[in-house]
Amino acid sequence: MRHPSELVPHPRIFIYNNSLLTRFLATQSQEALREWAFGRRLRDGKWGTDTWATANILIYKLQLHPEWITQDASLADLFVMPLVPRRPTYGAAVGFAADFKVEVSESCRHLFHDPLDQTYAHLTEDTARSHLFAAVDYTPILAFCAMSGTFGARPRSHRLLQRMRWLVHEEFEPADRAPHRYYSFSPGLPGTPGAMALNVPFPSGAAHERAQLPRGPPSDRPYLVSYSGSLSGSPENRRLRTTIARQCRAHEGLGSDGSGGGGSSRGSRSSSGVAPRGCHMHRISPGLALDSDGAVDLLNTKRRSVFCAEPGGHNRIRKGVVDAVLCGCIPVLFLRPTEVRRLWPLHWFGWRNESTVVVRPEAVLEGGIDVIAMLASIPTEQVVAMQQSIAKNAHRLAYLHERQYDGDDAIDVLLKGMAFGLPG
Repeated sequence: MRHPSELVPHPRIFIYNNSLLTRFLATQSQEALREWAFGRRLRDGKWGTDTWATANILIYKLQLHPEWITQDASLADLFVMPLVPRRPTYGAAVGFAADFKVEVSESCRHLFHDPLDQTYAHLTEDTARSHLFAAVDYTPILAFCAMSGTFGARPRSHRLLQRMRWLVHEEFEPADRAPHRYYSFSPGLPGTPGAMALNVPFPSGAAHERAQLPRGPPSDRPYLVSYSGSLSGSPENRRLRTTIARQCRAHEGLGSDGSGGGGSSRGSRSSSGVAPRGCHMHRISPGLALDSDGAVDLLNTKRRSVFCAEPGGHNRIRKGVVDAVLCGCIPVLFLRPTEVRRLWPLHWFGWRNESTVVVRPEAVLEGGIDVIAMLASIPTEQVVAMQQSIAKNAHRLAYLHERQYDGDDAIDVLLKGMAFGLPG
């Protein structure tokens, strides 16, 4: 079955002028812009892509495809409102705080003090749902507003803000944060009238070219399960991560049937014909730099695993889920059913259930389920079917920097879904 986004044309897009962004784009080479959007190219075909680079990537893709753009607002299917461009150093350890403050404080001032319907000539309450802010994930913007005291007054364009589109990477409340005042009106959060969040996948450095995406059931997967991560996170997720790490260590070096090795295979065999073995624990320190050798090693671990355990950290969902899919590893999600249904609904529409394993957190924390043993019990043919689903659909979670490729990538799905109200 074809994805709904592949059945509709690409929308016509009107981009509001942003003088800062225009000057920035005009001074950069194509190679520099690609690095600004996707990060540095690393070894083994990986990229140092920032977790919050979605808006950069969107702008990069729009300037790469002038045929998508219209100067006639009456012909536009949707409108893009670019905010302050991210600096090239954003996300790097040096200068991160200063860059974040410059970008977010300026965005905050604009959103909460300017009359948006005067700033954007085609913005009305009727057209607001066709307007997309190309900005960082709205949660840090609004958090900064709350912390800086900017939120003391009602935003000047409150009704418009409720109706415009924002990019978010998870639509449910962060796991370790008490509700803030800004949640009461933030688009996309439960119970908000006119909630208009666009729930999109995290950018991943695992693949930005079609040729880097998984192809068919992989043959070289020496690990049945891997867990790559730290043990930090919200109180519940710390317990969950600690439990999974303990189970992983208990199965480390064992055959997939729990024996000392050479047992019956539950999943693809490696190229040497040996069944994938137990569980591999890839411990990392919190705050691992995304453009480091350690980040490449983490992605390579996923490429060598049949299943990737992806418990939440400080949020319910982690970028590692997208990393896993783009590495051809079946992600194991520790979410509740309502959370699963709200996870990237446009991009995962029609194939989420066929490409993931979902475990309720309480089944591990209270029910005593052994996750590694449970995964080892899944029949080989079911594992292969999940791997085939990932190979067929992974491009929809990928942000590709190429101009031409087969199928739709994550930006294509985002823009078409917004413009034409696709299911998801």
